[in-house]
Amino acid sequence: MMKRFLVASTAIALCLTAAPRQAHAQLGFGFGASAGLTLPSGDLGDLAKSGYNVKILLGGRAPLTPVGFRLEGGYDAFKGEGQGSGADFSIRSGSANLVLGVPMGTMGASPYVIGGVGVYNTKVDGSFTFLGQTFNQSQSESRFGWNIGGGLEFGLGGLKTFVEARYVNVSGDKNPDFNHIPISFGVMF
Repeated sequence: MMKRFLVASTAIALCLTAAPRQAHAQLGFGFGASAGLTLPSGDLGDLAKSGYNVKILLGGRAPLTPVGFRLEGGYDAFKGEGQGSGADFSIRSGSANLVLGVPMGTMGASPYVIGGVGVYNTKVDGSFTFLGQTFNQSQSESRFGWNIGGGLEFGLGGLKTFVEARYVNVSGDKNPDFNHIPISFGVMF
């Protein structure tokens, strides 16, 4: 299923490349999408296998400045393993991020640092054991969280593309934390 989703996402992204790029260059903002692998960390790492992530993006940077922004809506999914073997885990998120670019001249690739805050709706379907307590029903909870990471922007044909990795902290009190590390490839239009 993940392979089909990644193929479909790539096909949609390639179809959208026909959109005019002049508005993006003049206004300094655009929209995009990303997808990739997500590694569970912390409590979630004890309960789930590696999963996948997809995001829709809106972002930009004022001309001649290194500071930009990115608003994101995302979805991450994981299958249970170990103590979480009878459960599926997912995260729906909305975040606001600052992006600090490092201009690299005409090299064609520019590194950046990204970080921000967001609301993360965590969902568990099925049963799992955490700290000696067994959870047998589906549950959903919205939590605040933060993220920090970095990436590399580069041109690919006429597209602005990027590869990035982040650490996302979504802590829980009585429930397990949903910390994770998404590694994504994205396209901005």
